[in-house]
Amino acid sequence: MLAGSFGKAASEQGVSVSGLMCPTCGSRDVININLTLERGDRVAFYSCHRCDKKWWNKDGEDVSLGNVLNMAKRSPQARKVG
Repeated sequence: MLAGSFGKAASEQGVSVSGLMCPTCGSRDVININLTLERGDRVAFYSCHRCDKKWWNKDGEDVSLGNVLNMAKRSPQARKVG
């Protein structure tokens, strides 16, 4: 699995978008979306169009959806309005 660097286009990294490969079925029909969460954590989401496998990555390591959701939680102060 290849993960992109934030702030650089795939072509600038020397990686073609078709270089992404699903770890389950081997398809190259994979999308990648890079996100920066509110607290600055950078995560990458991947989804395979062939087998519907979805996975997350942070700093080059696989991370569970539960961990991504925990990183995305707002602090109680951020929730207060008004």
